[in-house]
Parts: sequence; C-alpha cells; structure tokens
Amino acid sequence: MQHINELVGKLYQSEPTAQQTKRLEHNHSPEFLKGVLTSLTKMGLIHSPDRDLYQIWAANLSDLSEAQIKFGLIRSRDFTGFFNLPAFRDLCKIRPEDIGLPNVKQAYVEACMAASPKAKHKWSHPAVYHAGKATSWFELSTFPEDQIFTRFKAFYAEMCDRVMKGERLDAPVMDALPEKVSVVLTPEQNEQRMADLRGSLGI
Repeated sequence: MQHINELVGKLYQSEPTAQQTKRLEHNHSPEFLKGVLTSLTKMGLIHSPDRDLYQIWAANLSDLSEAQIKFGLIRSRDFTGFFNLPAFRDLCKIRPEDIGLPNVKQAYVEACMAASPKAKHKWSHPAVYHAGKATSWFELSTFPEDQIFTRFKAFYAEMCDRVMKGERLDAPVMDALPEKVSVVLTPEQNEQRMADLRGSLGI
C-alpha cells in the first residue's frame, strides 16, 4: 500500500513537503503552476506560457491536488497524442490501483467478511475500513448485497477520492477500555433487585 504523496515523491526522487501534503483546498501557488507549465514547455508539449495561458490552466486545474497534477506531469513524459489542457487533466487521473486501493467489489467482500473487533482486522487499506464503518457494520453483515452494496460503493468512492487527492486516512484504532468496569450481579442479587423494584412500584 502506497500513499499518493509518497508515490509522487518517489517518482520525483524527493519527499513531498508538509505544505503539499496538507494542501487539500487546491489553491496552488503561482510558483507551483509556473513550474508545471515550464516543465511541459521543456517537454515540447506546450508553447512558452504567457499570462493568459497561465490563468486558463490555473482556473482549470484548481479542482486537482498538487499530487494529482504532479502525477499528470509524470505521465506527460511518455505522452504521444495531441496534447492540450483536457488531455493533461486525463493524465492527472489517478486510478485506485495506482496507490494500492482494492477495487470496490474486493473492498465490499473484505468489509463484509472482516471479523470483530473491526479495528484489529488487517485491512488492505484504511479506506475500506472507513467505508464499512460509514455504511454500518451491522447492515453489511445482515442486509443482502442488492440492498447494501450501492450504499457501500458510494462511501468507498468518497474515501478513494479523498485518498487520491492526497489525504491520508487514519488507520482504525481500538477503543480504549472504560475507566469503570460494571459489576456483574449474581442470580440471587438480580432476583433481590427485581423484588426491590416491584416493591417500590407497588406491584
């Protein structure tokens, strides 16, 4: 399993900065976008960018994370077709399998089959756990597939989208033990308790 920022960092032979990792609003800095356009120019894919071109690309890439744009830049190195802005956006699309995410059917089966406690299961990716939790573990274990799969699929798609845009999902954590442990009453104590309750109610 490989996080998208780690994958991009490895391909660039450098680690992504903390600022790049946390930037999920996609307000790319001018320096970053200029660097992207300069690289595309050196590859011979676009003409030297002017102010108008920069503004067009900035506006049309604002919904993509820096990790996605860098991924597109990497793929541009081997691009052989007609290159333009829509083509570059297609190159920026990161597939789930590129970063170790299972396909939705595999994720669904894993979520349904995982034993409790769920946090102790060795998940193929945290996205599967979070999608299962959002769907409801009870419903996944009791509802037929034709009733619950669509709901799981929607939550899993959301989790995958967050991961592919650079967000790092937290791994599941076991709930802490309660500070106070309830005392288990003996049958005799339970019987006396019920008798006291009936007496207080006049039954």
